[in-house]
Amino acid sequence: MSPEELFGEAERLEEDGDTAAALQVWRGLVQIHPDPVSLCRLASLAEELGEIDEAEHAFRQAIQSDPGFGAAYSGLASIAMDRGDYNDAESLLNHALQIEQDEGTCCLLGVTLKHLGKIEEARECYLNALRINPVFDEAYYNLGVLVRHSNPAEAEALYCKALECTPGYAEAHRELGWQLVKRGSLVEAEQHLCRAIALQPDDTWAHIYLANLLWRRGDIDRAIVEYEWARESAPESAVPLWALASLYENQEDWAKAQPLYERALALEPDDATGNKNFGRMLKKKGDLAGAKDYLSRALFLDPNYVEAKDLLLDLQQPPMP
Repeated sequence: MSPEELFGEAERLEEDGDTAAALQVWRGLVQIHPDPVSLCRLASLAEELGEIDEAEHAFRQAIQSDPGFGAAYSGLASIAMDRGDYNDAESLLNHALQIEQDEGTCCLLGVTLKHLGKIEEARECYLNALRINPVFDEAYYNLGVLVRHSNPAEAEALYCKALECTPGYAEAHRELGWQLVKRGSLVEAEQHLCRAIALQPDDTWAHIYLANLLWRRGDIDRAIVEYEWARESAPESAVPLWALASLYENQEDWAKAQPLYERALALEPDDATGNKNFGRMLKKKGDLAGAKDYLSRALFLDPNYVEAKDLLLDLQQPPMP
């Protein structure tokens, strides 16, 4: 087959969902025709299938083939972000943007800068993406994520803008649903969270948010089902464990809550929320020494954690006569 025919065959296999076979075709193609487009297609699919070393090698080959091929720098940046190397990702993405101003690359740089704590720079990147493409759903969504704590009303409006661009944007439905839960609009919130789950059934956070909504509404049995689903779907995550533990804590079912908190902290000992929640439960239980240890740990991990600080201060107050 000619390079053109191999390219078409690889694309067809990807469209049919046969990614393993498509990867083999891309490998064969770059052996005989290592152009940067084919190398980047190979690298992107290899990354998707977990072949990270191969993906990185192919992106670097693409850069060697054409140093002005911006997509290869963005691809390497994506791998760096997955590794948590945000400084390297920032450098690569800035290089890609010097080659071509692209809304997707601007958004990736925004996410990177957010992880580096450069919030205003991240915001400017998302706005740049919207200047390039005013209907770019990811930019609206990421702007919403950026301001969800500082300005919930703005975040809600931004998620709605993302959904105007792409009505089937599962993550935007999920985050809009959670904003609506927090402001008490439970009926509308449930619609968005159920829509998010319908679009992306394996989204652990959507199930956790729905569980929180059901708990708030008093539908405890259904809330437990959702928490349990999240726990089974993400066995390496502490969040579903301490979320379910919090529900049992609220019912003063210490026997169910405590093992869940302990397992959550065994998975993620540096989770400030898990430490704070367990400390709060121990305080309720009357284990004041244990409560102090975990609340102090939460405050050490996050010195600005107001709830942990307040709980710890309350522990230190002398008992009423």
